[in-house]
Amino acid sequence: MVQALNYFGAFAIILDKLIYKKIKIKRVKFQIILNFLILNFLISNAQRHCAPDFFSSPLDIPLTIAGNFGELRTDHFHAGIDFKTDGVEGKNVYSVADGYVSRVKISLWGYGKSIYVTHSNGLVSVYAHLKSMSKKIDDFVSQAQYDTRTFEIDVFPSKNQIPVKKGEIIALSGNTGSSGGPHLHFEIRDEITEHALNPFLFNFRINDKISPKIFQLYCYPLDNMSYVNGKKTRFGLEVTGSNGQYKLTENSVINASGNVGFAIETNDFTDLSSNKCGVYSLELLDNEIRIFYFEMNDISFEQTRYINSHMDYVLNETKNKKIHKSFLEPNNLLEIYKDVVNNGIINFLNDSIHNLKYIVKDYFENSSVFTFTANATKSSEINAVNSTPSYEQVMPYNTENFFQREDIMISIPKDALYDTLYFKYMKSPAVAGAYSDVHIVHEKYTPINTYYSVSLKATKQIPEKHLDKALIATYNDKGRLISLGGKYMNGFVTAETRDFGKFFIMLDTIRPIIKPVNISKGANLSNSKSILFNISDSFSDILFYNGYIDGKWVLFEYEPKSDKITYFIDKHLSKGRNHKLHLEVTDNMNNVAMYETEFYY
Repeated sequence: MVQALNYFGAFAIILDKLIYKKIKIKRVKFQIILNFLILNFLISNAQRHCAPDFFSSPLDIPLTIAGNFGELRTDHFHAGIDFKTDGVEGKNVYSVADGYVSRVKISLWGYGKSIYVTHSNGLVSVYAHLKSMSKKIDDFVSQAQYDTRTFEIDVFPSKNQIPVKKGEIIALSGNTGSSGGPHLHFEIRDEITEHALNPFLFNFRINDKISPKIFQLYCYPLDNMSYVNGKKTRFGLEVTGSNGQYKLTENSVINASGNVGFAIETNDFTDLSSNKCGVYSLELLDNEIRIFYFEMNDISFEQTRYINSHMDYVLNETKNKKIHKSFLEPNNLLEIYKDVVNNGIINFLNDSIHNLKYIVKDYFENSSVFTFTANATKSSEINAVNSTPSYEQVMPYNTENFFQREDIMISIPKDALYDTLYFKYMKSPAVAGAYSDVHIVHEKYTPINTYYSVSLKATKQIPEKHLDKALIATYNDKGRLISLGGKYMNGFVTAETRDFGKFFIMLDTIRPIIKPVNISKGANLSNSKSILFNISDSFSDILFYNGYIDGKWVLFEYEPKSDKITYFIDKHLSKGRNHKLHLEVTDNMNNVAMYETEFYY
């Protein structure tokens, strides 16, 4: 496969040199075309080298799913399949083919405890949210953790260090990381590109005879001269139907003028499971001409945050609705699309009639069709108010943008925005405990692709001894005060964020809280298997922690969802004597809490 990639890469370079100069398209679009060709070549090549029985199941129970590949998630596409584990932890997890453990990563969030196995056909299987790992893998990881004195770790064993066989138990399923419940997250990745590939491409199968369901149509007037049913803002229309045939509810009429985009709320469902899943492909036809199409075969982790442009970000954040747009913003660089005409935007001119059809499919060819008609109406015939919202400045997406006032500075990198932004700004009086006014930076539910910097000026004197505790704060959706962190310099506090919203300066001088669970001074732990604490921080969260017994570092495992750290008693603790334990916990503003005690084991 490597040789094949080299041949194809050379071919791509030749294309770039010989063809790019001959055709009139932007280089970024040309690169997307090349990437699309390369990725499809890699997928087809991997499939050719993957016999139907190459992979076996990662579980020894019937496969039912809680989530599928390409499903819309917050800030990312789901990169694998979530297999149910009967609602419990501890199910055997098997290597799906011969190979070797090429990576083990342990994270507080994300995938939690995860194992990567590289196979001979150039594919990598990934197993995430694990409870524990097999002894030979755990021994390797534990040694690395003790060597680096850290629980979170990302290690890459060499090819011959940890070989595994097809059907070998490599772990027990769990609920670690950002998992919302016990399950196995399973992926197939390409070894070279490191892209996630749809596991259904490689003969992983489930029972599925249910067509996707379509719930609502959304209409988007896309500029100041565009209208739909007299409105200039997005609105929804109910869809009715079943068994793969859908239409608008009775008396629904669409009259449009100017540039308009459409989107639908749709989900797939599978046999034996009530969970909502993502669709495999979505197609929009205008008078039987395809103007938009995507299918979910490949996901680049570098591009996955562009999901916030693909879906309706506001409806996702406020209503938890998963809406697929069938039109593209200028800075949506996802490579899942093809056959897109005019970015999927329909121009309603004169008195034309547009017979529109959505075709939505799952991977197993179950399909649903939704048809509706939209009539072009002259703008002069539309009874609508032509109003332009106020804004501070225009921020093009393809340039670096700066905004500055006496007490605020903002720097947004090039291509951080998905489209040109009509930037808004307001200011309100300080809240209790704040050291600055409240700065309302644009609109909270406008998505951003990359981090930008915010600098706020302190309007209230910060005590000299607490300058290193100054941070920028905001509120989450539940009204809880949260920290963005920050650094004080020359009267300003600067932090980075990927959200707009309300920002102000606060101090965090409060230490984390340490609560022992099963240990106290002089406790006899001879019959215990672990030492357990609850640790928490009310504002800026835990940055790191370290536990020592008799002056030597020991491995405490941290589970932030339950605020617990646990030392599972191992060979590093000798029996039949008294021991001294020392625990330090540090938050993100370097406030340190300590706990010391003696115990017998």
